[in-house]
Amino acid sequence: MEPGVLGRAELQRLTLDGVFQSDDNNILIGQNTIKLHIGDTAWLPAGFIGDRRILIDDDHPLNLRPGDIITVITKERIRLPLHLSGCMYPRGRLLPVGILIPTTHIDPGFAGYLRVILANVGTNIIKLPFSYEVARAEFSTLSSSVDTPYHGVNAELKALNPQSDDLIIEVLPNFHGGPTLPDLLNRLTHIEAFMRSAARRRRRSRLVGVVSTSALLAGATVALAVLLGRKFISEYSRDVVGQVLTAGIVGLLALVAAITRSRITIFIRKLLEVEEDLKLPEADQAKNRS
Repeated sequence: MEPGVLGRAELQRLTLDGVFQSDDNNILIGQNTIKLHIGDTAWLPAGFIGDRRILIDDDHPLNLRPGDIITVITKERIRLPLHLSGCMYPRGRLLPVGILIPTTHIDPGFAGYLRVILANVGTNIIKLPFSYEVARAEFSTLSSSVDTPYHGVNAELKALNPQSDDLIIEVLPNFHGGPTLPDLLNRLTHIEAFMRSAARRRRRSRLVGVVSTSALLAGATVALAVLLGRKFISEYSRDVVGQVLTAGIVGLLALVAAITRSRITIFIRKLLEVEEDLKLPEADQAKNRS
């Protein structure tokens, strides 16, 4: 076989020969790559205190919070001959949501499961279900076989933590499990929205109080006008002209009071409608910021 990248036909032949295997006996082959999927095991990063192993299945997906760096063990396992090497590439659709995956090399003679490192550099919590495709592996034929096959921890990725603590000089307290910067920003955004809503309610309560007082004064004016009218009519009942004038004045005062009260009612309704119209865009903006 000449040196170069393996195509679909060569990958299918190697799959039949047992070079590429999967936990569900289903190897998905592209034009010149093997598709890699999330298996049932993942590992938390080095420096994490406690059990670092994460078990994944259909009911328990992998959730990546902002800042998480998780090592996923693939469903696929390989057994490379000494004249083949490989390279793993990230799936392109994960980058727009904030998931970075480094490109890694697969040495000749490697045997075992593959690991894919996922880093959430975004501001959202990302859910990756079991068997989700996260990367693809490309394989090439060497011009000659290597002398020494690969030996390393990757051969037992499901049993041994592949992360090394040798480079860590200090573990920051409450780094894992504590609030992240995006969490704090979201909380501040919600607090700001709550404060704005409370301020609107206070302003509306004051305006409604002023308008209600005006309405009461208008009602009191009507009542006073009626009482005065009755008094004048009873005192000057013998004077027909005075009775007519008094009744006319009382009616005019009642009409003015009724119009004033109607205007106040319309003003309250318009005020509440404007308040609701202002509240909806601000709520949408707060939701988009969160």
